[in-house]
Amino acid sequence: MQTDNLRKEIMDRPEHFCILPWINQEARTNGEIGVCCVMQETVPDMNLADGATLKDAWDSKWLADLKADFLAGEKPKACYNCWNEEDAGIDSKRLRELRKFAHHVDDLEHAKPKSMDLKLGNICNTKCRICTGFASSQWVPEEIERDGDTNQFAQLMGRLGRWPELNEKFWDDIESQIEEVESLEFFGGEPFLIKRHFDILQTLVDKGRAKDITLSYNTNGSIYPKQHMDLLKQFKDVQVFFSIDGVGERFNYIRHPQQFDEVMENYWKFKNTDFIRTNIFYTVSIFNIMYMDELLQYQLEHNIETEIHFNMVYVPQHISPKALPKKAKEAITEKYKTHNDPRIQSTLNFMNQEDYDGYMDEFVRQTAFSDRYRGESIAKTFPELYKHVRPWFEKEGIMELQEQMQFLKAGNKHDKL
Repeated sequence: MQTDNLRKEIMDRPEHFCILPWINQEARTNGEIGVCCVMQETVPDMNLADGATLKDAWDSKWLADLKADFLAGEKPKACYNCWNEEDAGIDSKRLRELRKFAHHVDDLEHAKPKSMDLKLGNICNTKCRICTGFASSQWVPEEIERDGDTNQFAQLMGRLGRWPELNEKFWDDIESQIEEVESLEFFGGEPFLIKRHFDILQTLVDKGRAKDITLSYNTNGSIYPKQHMDLLKQFKDVQVFFSIDGVGERFNYIRHPQQFDEVMENYWKFKNTDFIRTNIFYTVSIFNIMYMDELLQYQLEHNIETEIHFNMVYVPQHISPKALPKKAKEAITEKYKTHNDPRIQSTLNFMNQEDYDGYMDEFVRQTAFSDRYRGESIAKTFPELYKHVRPWFEKEGIMELQEQMQFLKAGNKHDKL
């Protein structure tokens, strides 16, 4: 029904039309500039770490060509993630943003963005298993120790992830680029660690624009910025999305070194703030797809009146549920075959759409290293999953359950990193 209503609102536009190229701009953690967080391309030859500007990207030929493709009814290959999710019955970012910004569909001539997604570097205090140095500064040393000189990307992110420090001009230009925004998103990294983003908010308050702007945050839940609450209260609407990928020890493993109970304590602080709306992002990965029902059950048991959104992992490919071996996929599908939650059923469709063949060896290599480095255990934390992937670990001679337990008992110097 939502899709039918949406078609009526954009009936003069092509079936696969996306509004974002006309209204949204994204600054990525590595300084690249794009249209949205799920698109697989960015503006070529422009990087904020090297002094590029958001205005140059907004006026670029690349963006003009992308708009032309959508108006011609094409499905750009770079938007594969949305097409893939829609085929699985998932409410894609394209569809969500079309509903949110339907009032702009009839007028596509905008001199400046109406919405901005600002990822102000990769500064973070968490090393989530689903992440890399691209979005977390904490990952960079571990990736370099694991891969050495072969991981040039991790070494590069040590510099590019600090682009807001390298490009002082950005902070001068942003004031002009946000003159017409209706929506500001701060993702990360961990946005509440980036103090200068509060300067942007203060500028909007001083100009009398805050009352017309919606703020959105995606946080790992480790920080409650009490001293900035009066500033946030000046805005039209404030949404905070918590990344919660499991319950208890499973959460602790995926979102290392965060602790589930501490994050939930901060969740309730935000939830009980009258002007803030809270949501939960459950990022579905190879680790937790077998345990989707646990967070939903926790939600019921603790009366959490918050919507839980399921997000799919595409990259790294070895972390995507699509990379699971056939028998694991069959077991997960069987477990949930009678579950009537549409989020779970569409997630199963996503998992079973295609096989990311050949990625299990990389999954084993990286998981085994991080388990040793952090003093953790996939076998202990996810025994039902491990049963299906254990042959790959044993084949490589990387990890036996008994050896893991001995290692954990011995302790590990990296455990608290």
